[in-house]
Amino acid sequence: MGRLTTFLVFVLAVIAFLASAVIHVATYFDLSLTDRWRGLQWVFFAVFLISIVIISDIQERTNPRGRTYLFTAFEPRAKSVAEVASTTLLVYTFVVYLVGVLGSDPGRASRVDGKPVISRHGKIIRELSEPEYSHAKALEIRGFSALLCAFSGTDALELFSVVLLEKKKRTMKAKGVAY
Repeated sequence: MGRLTTFLVFVLAVIAFLASAVIHVATYFDLSLTDRWRGLQWVFFAVFLISIVIISDIQERTNPRGRTYLFTAFEPRAKSVAEVASTTLLVYTFVVYLVGVLGSDPGRASRVDGKPVISRHGKIIRELSEPEYSHAKALEIRGFSALLCAFSGTDALELFSVVLLEKKKRTMKAKGVAY
């Protein structure tokens, strides 16, 4: 990837992180934005694919030494901050999944003949009120959106490190110093 491409993908990663954060926060207000915008699930999938491409490309370009896989372009102190932020996002994602699994209904919220229900394997377990349905749908998306926040946030941090590295290389090159 060139300098402009790296910057554009960095901007895309930041937008993906902010969008996933909005979607995630909305779930705490029992709003499931994926119900309103069905194509949003494809956007989630695209961000996962972009994550894989970005991280593998960056590993090739920065030539990490040892077992360092992420944030290879950061200075040591900034790298520690990025690792703490990324780890915090991953731990939060794990906690959200754990709470979601332990606190969810034994089925899937869906609509049958326009009525909100909890069903399992096509069998209706019980009918839901609209607030219960909204809450169940929000719980469904919460864990997934937390995972997306962790991945897109880590991508944005990794790309930010590469943008800084490329800027440092340009500055050193302009001064005539080999990097």
